[in-house]
Amino acid sequence: MNFLKFFLSLFILIVPFIIGCTNNINSNYDAYFISPNERVTLEQEVKKGDTKAAEKLAYHYLYAEHDNEKAIEYMRILAISGNARMQHNMAAALINSQDLKCRQEGVDWYKLSAKAGIKNSQYDLARLYEEGKIITKNYCEAMFWYEKTALSDDVYSMVKMAEFYKEGKCEEKDLIQSYSWLRLAELNTSNKSSLGKSIRNKEKRLINQLSEKEIELGILKFEKLKTLLDKNIQLN
Repeated sequence: MNFLKFFLSLFILIVPFIIGCTNNINSNYDAYFISPNERVTLEQEVKKGDTKAAEKLAYHYLYAEHDNEKAIEYMRILAISGNARMQHNMAAALINSQDLKCRQEGVDWYKLSAKAGIKNSQYDLARLYEEGKIITKNYCEAMFWYEKTALSDDVYSMVKMAEFYKEGKCEEKDLIQSYSWLRLAELNTSNKSSLGKSIRNKEKRLINQLSEKEIELGILKFEKLKTLLDKNIQLN
């Protein structure tokens, strides 16, 4: 009986989750599905240079048909035309390929879209440089792109900046700078979230290593970072 009660309780918890996932899949399918007849028309429009038609077909194959090869075929048209968002999508689609050339092409698209200001590409490129699995490890390049995304209001990148300064990656070890980035991350994170708690714990441990004068300097640096962040948010 106890097992039956446990199973029923588990079933009640899982069913809404399954239904929710199914609804998301169906909504994606419905939102991006294109009928065969419309596909023929769009393919003809693509041949005439219609990038909107290429975009519709790319999303159809990506989300409705789940055909990555066909999706990449149409995404490439848009990426080559300079569509930075599609360049990011191309990079994301290629980077996990088993083929080395595809992964290298994915990195190239990440670089283009990162330079165009796509925040997700900037973060992904930073991570690739930090990990050094697909491209040569380069902490200074990683730090450059993490700083870009950190000052575009990405908390994970703020934490990365704090980590890089604390460990002396690229720049010399600088606990004051590390503290300033952690303060900025804490300011932009919910105190109740697991990430917020983790940031506060890192900050407390770091404070124990700083003098009162160093903490004051860290606060001044934090205020400068906050001013930069606020300006960037206003511009975007």
